[in-house]
Amino acid sequence: SLVKSRCEEVLNRKEEVKKPIAKEEPKKDGYEFVNLEGKPFYFSDFKGKVLYVDFWASWCGPCRQEFPNSKALHEKLTEKQKKKVAFLYLSLDESEDSWKKAVEKLQLKGENGHIKNAFGAKIASDLGINSIPRYVLIDKNGKIVNENAPRPSSSEIYEELVKLME
Repeated sequence: SLVKSRCEEVLNRKEEVKKPIAKEEPKKDGYEFVNLEGKPFYFSDFKGKVLYVDFWASWCGPCRQEFPNSKALHEKLTEKQKKKVAFLYLSLDESEDSWKKAVEKLQLKGENGHIKNAFGAKIASDLGINSIPRYVLIDKNGKIVNENAPRPSSSEIYEELVKLME
């Protein structure tokens, strides 16, 4: 009778309703990033400009090897072109501190941001980012036009940027 009453007690318990794991929701105007000052910003902040987005991390050797090429690409642009394009470096470092130290050491020109949750972030899953470096081109209207844009070392990227600026 003791076993029967104990089993009935267990069987009659109501199961706890488990809350679903909170997923990162996109903000009202897109994905949210954090700048070096800790303030949030979005792709929409650059509307009207072509965006060349570089997904990288401080520990990624191939990412770091592309930075001199990225600087050269930036310098190849005229002053007029530089007003129409933004280079956005988005770090997938787990640690904000590692990211900030790398940005300081590498002296990256352009806009710098950190993606919270790194590879678990919504943008990483939406774009299928599972390896870096990864480059994305976004047009003046905020539309992603190339999810796998050429690297800065590629001869093709300059022409693609100029075409989007027109």
